Amino acid sequence: MALLQAANSISCTHKLSLPVQRPAHSRICSSLSTPTLKGVPPPSLRFGSSFFNGSSLLKVKREIQELKSGSNSSKGGACTATSSITLSGESLRWIFAGAAAVLMYLKNTSINKNILVPLLALQAPRDVVTAVRGEYGLWAAFLALLVRLFYQLPGELELPLVLVLLLITAPLQVLDIRRTTAALVVSACVAAYLVYQHVNGAGGVKESFKGGALLASLAVIILVVVPVVIFFGGY
Repeated sequence: MALLQAANSISCTHKLSLPVQRPAHSRICSSLSTPTLKGVPPPSLRFGSSFFNGSSLLKVKREIQELKSGSNSSKGGACTATSSITLSGESLRWIFAGAAAVLMYLKNTSINKNILVPLLALQAPRDVVTAVRGEYGLWAAFLALLVRLFYQLPGELELPLVLVLLLITAPLQVLDIRRTTAALVVSACVAAYLVYQHVNGAGGVKESFKGGALLASLAVIILVVVPVVIFFGGY
């Protein structure tokens, strides 16, 4: 009798310890019907939310800020390069040399063109002076003088030849004056004198801006304006 009671107690404890198996459709229904807390994302989205709210989002923001700062710096560099090109002293001297060359070849002006030679020597661009004082300038002067011995050069070519010879034979002490304030003041005063000559020869200010005298008037004004701009601009 005691053995039967012990066997019954063992079978009861074994039945209680076994897990209850639920069918698959009941598990699916219970998972669908399980309520979720308001404001708490489901487990499938928790990794993504932690990813975007974590350090990766900060890295993306930093990269965007770096790109914006890089684009602003590049724009600023482009503006700086443009302003240095448009306001450089060498570019203004090239404009000065072009205006002086135009006056050398114009015929409808009453200015003394011989004054243009020392004026252009004072304000010629650095590249022009370097080329003239180099081997190319020596060959050009040699060939021009050789032709001058046998043929009469036209008046438009006499002044460029004199300018080349003046730059070649100028000592270094004279060339150093080109970059001084005194050279700018002298150039502006000489150019103003050329304006006075041109206006008197044209018959007045109004007449100097009519017909063929207009180009010469603009060229003479450039000769005055460029040294003044370089002087006050500090180039």
